[in-house]
Amino acid sequence: MSDRHRDENRLVARVTAYLDAASANLDEPTRARLRAARCRAVDRAGHPPDVRGGWGRPVAAAALTVSVLVLILTLYLPKVAPLEPRAAALAPAYLEMLALSASPDLIEDLEFLEWLAGENDDAG
Repeated sequence: MSDRHRDENRLVARVTAYLDAASANLDEPTRARLRAARCRAVDRAGHPPDVRGGWGRPVAAAALTVSVLVLILTLYLPKVAPLEPRAAALAPAYLEMLALSASPDLIEDLEFLEWLAGENDDAG
C-alpha cells in the first residue's frame, strides 16, 4: 500500500471510532429521532419522487413503440423496386394500346394526366 492509502485508512478508522463513541453517548429520545429519520430516508431512497410530472413513462413507452414499429416496417415490408429502364420505355406503348381500345373520355383524361405530369416535371 502507498503512504496515501495508509493515511486515508487511518483517517477513516479515526473518524469511525469518533462517531461510534459519540453515538454511544446519545440519549434515548435523540436516538429514536435519528432512527425515525433514517427510516424515512431509506423509504424515500427506495421510491424517488417523479420529477418529470408523470410524463416520463408514457413518453418512453411511446418512443419505444414507434422505434419497434419502424424497425418492423423496415425489416419485414417488401421492398418496392423501381421500374426497370426497359419497362419505363415501354410505358408509352402500353398507354397507346390502352388509348386505342378506350373511350374518348378516357383518352382525354390520359392526355390531361400526361400534360399534368409534364407541368409537374417543369415545376420540380
